[in-house]
Amino acid sequence: MSVTQIAEAAHLSADPLTPARHVLASHIAALKTVAATLDIRLVQLAALVAACKGQVIFTGVGKSAIAARKISASFSSHSIASTFMHAGDALHGDLGIIRSGDIVFAISASGASTELIPIITHAGKVGAKTVAITSNTGEAIPSRCDYVIAIPDGEEGCAYGIAPFASTVATIAIGDALTVLAAEKMAFSRADMAVLHPGGHIGRQLAPIGDMMQCGDRIPMVQSDCSTQTVIAEMSAKALGVTAVVDSRRKLLGLITDGDLRRHFDILDGAMAAQIMTPSPLCIDEQLDRHAALALMRRHRVDILPVVASDGTTLIGMIHLQDILRSGIVLS
Repeated sequence: MSVTQIAEAAHLSADPLTPARHVLASHIAALKTVAATLDIRLVQLAALVAACKGQVIFTGVGKSAIAARKISASFSSHSIASTFMHAGDALHGDLGIIRSGDIVFAISASGASTELIPIITHAGKVGAKTVAITSNTGEAIPSRCDYVIAIPDGEEGCAYGIAPFASTVATIAIGDALTVLAAEKMAFSRADMAVLHPGGHIGRQLAPIGDMMQCGDRIPMVQSDCSTQTVIAEMSAKALGVTAVVDSRRKLLGLITDGDLRRHFDILDGAMAAQIMTPSPLCIDEQLDRHAALALMRRHRVDILPVVASDGTTLIGMIHLQDILRSGIVLS
């Protein structure tokens, strides 16, 4: 469709959002093509990234530079040593960052950005590997690189068919795909993510539950041979609606809730804690993150859980659903 036809279609359409829907449709089409054309070469490249002893350097100009910066940031957040180098700055001294053992990703939708050619040439001379991300695999840049990742060469969605809309989205998407593959090769874990994201919303979600649990004298707990009167007194004093049942070494044996008291009402007089507790209750490790703890509590429909040490049995705290919600954690 020509520019004039697009303009006329937008003018005649009853929906003023037609141009916006058109550009988003081009994005969707590009992403579907990316997903359909993935092959084992991306896995092999991810293995190369995971084994890299140097830095992974991303470079580009224009919108490709923006995509390069984003992919580099995603690599860094997954513990892959990565940096962004603008192609313009590279030509004025920043080439010095490239070392033998590095991997240089040159991003150019056209495959012909002249600013990237000296960068690729220098990288090859110093012993760095080079990777092109482009939609034109026969152009100068990919022909000079060790590896090539192809992105869709389709409609951009721009009214003039020029601005790199869909190709930029496709580039970022293939970068995200490579990120998760490389992270998997490196056995990157949720705990690793927590270490690298101490602040912000992600940091709050991934912080260990041990940082916000009720602990010390605030933990309601009784011995298994305690009377039900002692159980009720402990539950009332700590005001959490439960009490843990432990042995002399604080090994978690069971949990008594308000519901347990009602269910055993007929034997409360003269009964011991061990007779009315729920044995081997659901509990969580102190290193479990807040988001995962909230998901567990929602799944089992409980408001409070005992927290145990890394040995899986020693009681060290209690966590309440409201404590997690007050910290701003929500489930999507």
